[in-house]
Amino acid sequence: MNKRILDGGGLWKSDKLARMQPEWMRAEYANWIPLALANGVFEADTRRIWATIYSYNRPEITFDDAEEIKREFCRVGLLFLWPDEETGKIWAYFVGIDKSGRLPSRSRLDRKHEPIGPTPPADALRSYVELTRSKPLESSLVSQWLANGCLGFGFGTGFGLGIGKTPAQKTSPSPDGIAGKDSRRHKAAPGDLRFQPFFQLAYESFTVKHGRKPLWLGKDRNGLKNLLKSQSAEALPFERLQTLWRNYLDSTEAFTVKQGSSLAYFCSNLDKFSDGPILAAPGKGTNGKDTNSAVETTMRGFAANTGITH
Repeated sequence: MNKRILDGGGLWKSDKLARMQPEWMRAEYANWIPLALANGVFEADTRRIWATIYSYNRPEITFDDAEEIKREFCRVGLLFLWPDEETGKIWAYFVGIDKSGRLPSRSRLDRKHEPIGPTPPADALRSYVELTRSKPLESSLVSQWLANGCLGFGFGTGFGLGIGKTPAQKTSPSPDGIAGKDSRRHKAAPGDLRFQPFFQLAYESFTVKHGRKPLWLGKDRNGLKNLLKSQSAEALPFERLQTLWRNYLDSTEAFTVKQGSSLAYFCSNLDKFSDGPILAAPGKGTNGKDTNSAVETTMRGFAANTGITH
């Protein structure tokens, strides 16, 4: 069984632990820490977690309780989850456990004295940490992500609406049945935590404005992925991205309107909407549709439901 060191000061003064509700769950952090392998990760299967921690002498804690504890750890920013393509399993990482003195030394890891798990995807982990640095995630957003099997991974494929790879879909083996170096080298990069909520926000606000669903192609999704890859969450936070998209949809200038609310065009021309909507010259008119109010209502409601607001 793993032996892990608890940082008393970090445990007793943790702002993230103080966010956990109901309060009885806060003490469970000390029970979960020994799950971590030598690099701070563990398999996030709730049934396995419950059997390890609670089945022997904590039978009053049910499987559903363990599931809610895991969800709450994720919500407040203490537990990052992601799927590992090679094993098809969901793994968890305790945020901050890599601080000095909390895990075995690098020399022990290098000599393979301690078992370790897969390495968390750095970009997705960084985005998760940034999103939860000052406030917890909205419960509905955590539920949405956990329904997809992870936090912060896989949002760059499909439409972000339940379409895309699942953790069980592994990379196809080479003809001789052995995955070669090239297949491992070309794995898809982890997704950005902004991708899923923004794509869905853009999708739904487009539908409200135009009265139909967008027929966005790969260039639209790739445009958004490339934009988020080039702009960190600090340089382009979700709130700023939402404002720029609203300015784009509210524009009445003829050339912009002709773009048909294309997501690809928006991602390639982000700066054009920094100062507000691009308006038609006086007397030029628009298409006569007043949809801005409905779009505004939709965007505000979506942002409130996901917990990503100003």
